[in-house]
Amino acid sequence: MISVTIAVITITWIFVLFKFFTKYGINTFQAVVINYLAAFSCGMILYGGQINNQLFSSKEWIFWALICGVLFISLFFLMGKSSQNNGVSLTTIVVKMSMAFSMVLMILIYKENINLYKISAIGLSLLGIYLLSKQSNSENDKKSSKVLLIVLFIGCGLLDFLLNYIQNFKLKFISSSLFSAFGLGVAGFLGTIILILRFIKQGEKLELKSIYAGILLGVPNYFSIYYLIHSYEVLNIPDSTVLAILNILSVLASLVTGFFIFKEKITWIKTLGIISCLISIYLFTLG
Repeated sequence: MISVTIAVITITWIFVLFKFFTKYGINTFQAVVINYLAAFSCGMILYGGQINNQLFSSKEWIFWALICGVLFISLFFLMGKSSQNNGVSLTTIVVKMSMAFSMVLMILIYKENINLYKISAIGLSLLGIYLLSKQSNSENDKKSSKVLLIVLFIGCGLLDFLLNYIQNFKLKFISSSLFSAFGLGVAGFLGTIILILRFIKQGEKLELKSIYAGILLGVPNYFSIYYLIHSYEVLNIPDSTVLAILNILSVLASLVTGFFIFKEKITWIKTLGIISCLISIYLFTLG
């Protein structure tokens, strides 16, 4: 459970940092790009010694690293925007409940047996997402928030599924930890290109505080992925159960953080949504 605990701490730290970005005027996109470069550096420091000629004898993992890199930077940026607009607790719950979508993909693609527990869990998760998405300050914000939440729900579910699928079927000559580093490196490379274009076209300048924020973000970002994968490997329980436990603890940690540190309000509708989400995660562990 040490791996799960560290993963929960790092995930919660990521969302807390995003909330502080607004308070201190951090350029979110710059920080996200630096974050991926820092995360890639962590992976290289820890696992760069595994790089050898055999690693590149198969090119298939490079394709999957590119796909994951695109999803990493796109979803991370959206999570930052949603954490600022919708709150830490709501964003974390939506991201964690995207497991419902990844479960649907696993059932269809892996041809898993579906039972009442899984059906109920998926239904309750969707209900929870709907109730939580109603928490908005204005009509315009409401529409914008719903779009962000839906994209995050589908995108994060797809990414969770891909990481699990790639780990199980596509990594023959490279460890999952090193593959994660390369995926993060792709995200950093793509982000750097976009950032350079913004510098040229918009006259944007790299801010020192964004560099600091990106480094503070990147280190826990890498280890959140590392310890999730490590949890799959060391715990003698199904991967879906590991993911469910991680989601439950992350949701609870984000709720505590949002309530005590950021004084986020919990309405009765949001409470029903939270309860629905937590029950659905529990049902996933039973299924």
